[in-house]
Amino acid sequence: YILFNQITQEIDLLAQLEQQILYPFLCQRYPSNDEQIKINEEEYSQIQQFLEELELLSPASKEFTQKASDIHNLVKSYRQEKADKVLL
Repeated sequence: YILFNQITQEIDLLAQLEQQILYPFLCQRYPSNDEQIKINEEEYSQIQQFLEELELLSPASKEFTQKASDIHNLVKSYRQEKADKVLL
């Protein structure tokens, strides 16, 4: 459960940094990407909603394991998508 709390804190920190620093910079620098920035914010909202749901479950339950796997895949996909866009 300690690892879960650490991961949650790191995801929250990353979201805060992106929303306070990265997204405003990108909106100013690349105004045509406003829609993509909104999508990124929605993806973070979805991740945070999953984390809130996960907090309510017992770590020993199958539902917790499945939800944790779903979050892992979502974050992994999100990060890969961002990395691909940055490298292009």
